[in-house]
Amino acid sequence: QLLYRLHGETRNVESLCQLTLLCFSQMASLNGEVFEDENAKCEYLKKFIENFLEFVTQCELTPQETAGFAGVISQMMSSFPIRLFAHIRQEVVEGFLRGLAKLTIHCAERATLEETGGGEGAPYLEAFELLLLAWVTLLSEMGDDVYAPGWFNLIGPELFGAFLKFRLTVLSGGSRPSQDSAATKEVDELEEDDRDIFIEHLSSIATIARTICATALPMACELLEKCGDQILNFVGQGDKVPVSLFEDFHWLILLIGHICVDVTEGEEVQIPSEIRKYSLSVQSSVHPALDWNQLIEPQPDNSPIDPTKFAPI
Repeated sequence: QLLYRLHGETRNVESLCQLTLLCFSQMASLNGEVFEDENAKCEYLKKFIENFLEFVTQCELTPQETAGFAGVISQMMSSFPIRLFAHIRQEVVEGFLRGLAKLTIHCAERATLEETGGGEGAPYLEAFELLLLAWVTLLSEMGDDVYAPGWFNLIGPELFGAFLKFRLTVLSGGSRPSQDSAATKEVDELEEDDRDIFIEHLSSIATIARTICATALPMACELLEKCGDQILNFVGQGDKVPVSLFEDFHWLILLIGHICVDVTEGEEVQIPSEIRKYSLSVQSSVHPALDWNQLIEPQPDNSPIDPTKFAPI
């Protein structure tokens, strides 16, 4: 509490704010013989979380603070075993998860403005990346034996929706300006692919999406279908297709691809177990897949093939 009070007094002085944020990061990684036993470590983690929530809910964080506290949370996740959450009061853990979700969504909204603002630095984008990694850590270690089953069912769709709004022009509500103006920059042929530049973004949000497959996949596929229909409508009318539509289509393809397959550098691409389980769960709602001969041979009634009748992956 003393450090938070000190930070509250110095947060408007950039150099001092940076020092106190560094102290928070060191406290988040506190470990070793300083704790007498597991109970002491658990009590310290509980107090750290409570003081963090009290501070971030009482004031609006500056960009510098947002990036700093995102780093603090990331440091805490990697330093303290997630299983300790099982020994902390449920209301404290719930408050922490809600606060973390709110902060993540806030960073996604502000990161959209950063990308289009052209200013120097991107503290909200940096914070968004760190918080996505923190969620991945939680999901990988916070099983039903650690916390209440289904705890992510309400938070997950909000995080996934925030990422879609961050990346897609059609969902940005006008905060992401159109890229079709005369000022559009010429694409550098040597520029690195988005799938390489944003591999951590895509991998993190894909992990989140697989946890809520029944919500995330239909949502992404519906957006992809609508985007494709809009492109075809422009082409059919002989009009120029807005660049923003191609951008949205591009990002949806990248996102769905990373959700459906596990991309790990140096290893063979595999279909994750979550996707296989989801596929089996919806298999009874679709017709068996048509084999290749059925696809190339005319249908008995000359009716077109309905693509919605294919079996899942």
